[in-house]
Order: sequence, then structure tokens, then C-alpha cells
Amino acid sequence: MDIGILASKFYDYSSYTKGFTKPTILRYKGAINHYRRIANVTQINQVTEQNVRDFLLYGRTERENIYQHKFMDDQNSTQNPIPEEPSIPPSHQEPTESFGDTHNLRLAPLNTAH
Repeated sequence: MDIGILASKFYDYSSYTKGFTKPTILRYKGAINHYRRIANVTQINQVTEQNVRDFLLYGRTERENIYQHKFMDDQNSTQNPIPEEPSIPPSHQEPTESFGDTHNLRLAPLNTAH
């Protein structure tokens, strides 16, 4: 029997009989569709204990690879900081306006009474 038909029945059962929420059903759909793609199964009789184990192992190793790459990227970013931006030549800089003497400005005290 086609696994897609069974999956649809499972979604309906989970939603209407069990009362699971729409986000839960969407997670089920995502997981089942991902399994179907990775294990390359279309019929329920193609589902075996071994290809389910392989799928779970695949997911675990993929997550480990992602975390390992992230860890390595974090390590490299601390060893090789981002280079500074090149300076803009004075002829290409935007003109700055002068507002007179700003060194003698005083800030008014904050009113902290409530």
C-alpha cells in the first residue's frame, strides 16, 4: 500500500481522533516526508527495521556534522578575526559639518523622582 495514503490517514486520525494540534501534525508530515525521501520508500512494505535505523543514524550523524562545523567555524572566527574595513580615501568621504565648539556642552541632570 502507498505510504502517502497511510500517512494521510494517520494525520487525520492524529488530528480528529487524538486531537493533536496543527503544528504537531505538520511536524509529523515533515518527519514522514523526510524519511520517505532519505529511505527512498513509497510503499509500506518497503519500510524495514534496518532502513528506519539507517534513517535515524543518518539524522544523528547529520546533526553531529552540523554542530561540528558550527564549532569549527566558531573556533576559526576567534583565531582569525574579521579584517578591518578598508579606510575610505579623504577625497571620497562625505563632508562633515561643524557645529562650533561642542567641548563646553553640559547635560542637564536626570530627574529620577517618580
